[in-house]
Amino acid sequence: MNQLRRSHFTAQHHCYAYVIGLKPQAFKAYDDGEPGHSAGDPILGQIRSMQLTDVMVVVVRYFGGTKLGVGGLVNAYKSAAAAALSQSELVDHYEKIQFNILYSYERTHLLLDLLRNFEPEILEKKFEQDCSMLIAIQKEWSDSFREKMQLNDFTISLVP
Repeated sequence: MNQLRRSHFTAQHHCYAYVIGLKPQAFKAYDDGEPGHSAGDPILGQIRSMQLTDVMVVVVRYFGGTKLGVGGLVNAYKSAAAAALSQSELVDHYEKIQFNILYSYERTHLLLDLLRNFEPEILEKKFEQDCSMLIAIQKEWSDSFREKMQLNDFTISLVP
């Protein structure tokens, strides 16, 4: 916000809203001097209507000499937020669970073949006499992952 305010230092308002967390736990709407709930809330409404999280939208407004009224402000901020979000690249994030896998070096190829189906994030690998791999996978795939590892005699443990 500080960088944005420096970039647009002659603007009258820098209104924003954000939502943070996989289960939108933290959110804020800020009107920056506009009439109450005429800026931040419409921006927040656009974020929520798209069911987004871990996002912040800032609308910078310069006064153009025409008073919009509260209804006009609501519409302007809502439209600006909708336009910004529709032109943004959205990235899917999923809640992940970490597992530690223990295995012998000879089984590395089989393990990598099995992991491919779960799109793991490999966090750590140790190739020694006894190997281990710390991975993170999408939470919704954890039961299937455990089953697949157990069927193929891999030792796995959930990492808290």
